[in-house]
Amino acid sequence: MKKLYLFVLLLGVITTSVNAQVQFLLQNRTKTNYTKVFVNINDAYNAAQANDTIYLPGSKNTLGFHFDNNRIDKKIHWIGVGTQYPDTPVVEPSIINNPKIIFTANATGSTVEGIRFNELQIGESATKKCNDFILKRCVFRNILEIFGNNCIVTGCFGYNITGSGQQYAIIDGNEVSENCLIRNNLLVVPADGNNYAGFYRFNHSTFSYNTLYSDYAVIHTAKYCTVNNNIFIGTTGDWNNGSYQNLALRVNNCAFSSATLPFDAANTYHLKTIGKNCITGITTADTFESVTPWTSTTDKENVLTQQNLKIKTSSTCKTAGTDGKEIGAYGDDLYAYKSIPFFLHIEDATIGTWTHMSGGTKVIDAKVKVSSQAR
Repeated sequence: MKKLYLFVLLLGVITTSVNAQVQFLLQNRTKTNYTKVFVNINDAYNAAQANDTIYLPGSKNTLGFHFDNNRIDKKIHWIGVGTQYPDTPVVEPSIINNPKIIFTANATGSTVEGIRFNELQIGESATKKCNDFILKRCVFRNILEIFGNNCIVTGCFGYNITGSGQQYAIIDGNEVSENCLIRNNLLVVPADGNNYAGFYRFNHSTFSYNTLYSDYAVIHTAKYCTVNNNIFIGTTGDWNNGSYQNLALRVNNCAFSSATLPFDAANTYHLKTIGKNCITGITTADTFESVTPWTSTTDKENVLTQQNLKIKTSSTCKTAGTDGKEIGAYGDDLYAYKSIPFFLHIEDATIGTWTHMSGGTKVIDAKVKVSSQAR
């Protein structure tokens, strides 16, 4: 019996940057029966249904893409081309240029990966939470607000854009967010004023593998939290527990620039559990490979490419983590940016109904048109 072999001839070359227009690719939630390309982000969003995925191209310039409405009101999975901050970017990032984007309660269960935002808000209020939201390897400016439970923020870079006044790089739980995982994030503000980088107002949440580099590295009103494998660098590494009572805060394997552990053990209104294996008296120079001084006059658009916050081999922080890994933003595989493929899909396929002989083998011809999202 002769064997029949199928040779697929890819006649359609994968299209990427040859198309001058940006492309937003909408993939149906089933991932099999529908894909469509749009040249406008609003058209892609309006066409999307719950659980669909939208792939964003690089922005090509710092202007980015603009939503007609700053409220995202659907459960959609957003995937941008990402960026490798604080290392030099290898591609143009996907930028949303609205001053603020709000994911409403209807966006519960969404994931967002590889996109740069200005201010970002997950959820609307204590009664309109956006739960089970995942934010991965994104960049935000100033404040990331969360009104939601069971949310994950990992591999994100927060920094400030203003050039004067008090400056923040804050992830804020608004006193209502519970059971959130805040992991592998890097928050930076200028170290030349009364500036704050840190986490505010989370309940029953876990913070791990974070780097805070600022004038004040702060965890504020975080109830019942575990704080592991963090680096706090600034004029003080501290937290403020505000008006909460019975605050339980376990701090393990963290490094502080302050000479002593900054715990207010004398405050009888709060319970603080110091934990173990903490390091004090570290400096930026001792800890990181290379950090360009960042002041309030630094070019904020380019500051993300000026830092090398990888831990020095000689630093005590290199193996000080709870699991023996280094502490800080590079201390876990979750932080390492994995390149997201530009969605490859078959647009059309024609299978021949006849055969011919080729070198003694019977062949069926096929024509397949393949495309991918433009870079």
